[in-house]
Amino acid sequence: MSELILSGFLRIVTNHRVYREPTSPQVALDFCQTVLSASSAVRIRPGRGHWRIFESLCRNLGARGNVVPDAYLAAMAIEADATFITMDAGFARFPGLTWRRAL
Repeated sequence: MSELILSGFLRIVTNHRVYREPTSPQVALDFCQTVLSASSAVRIRPGRGHWRIFESLCRNLGARGNVVPDAYLAAMAIEADATFITMDAGFARFPGLTWRRAL
């Protein structure tokens, strides 16, 4: 689990422009802590090779706009040899990324 993904979750669920009644920061942060505390949760952070992988993905795909943060996340998963779980089939564009649908 990337902390960057959790920060994006917080940004969305606490946003009054997205939800008429957004989640309070306290409840959202408690949820994040529950996720991070799960026995199956593994924190993934960028390592020494992350930038090289990220740069390669961006250059080879001509990444721009919304693809850039996806490439950043894909590079973290590639570096960690982790399976990326998502509902976004657009992650199939990243060579070397092992991914599957969340459901």
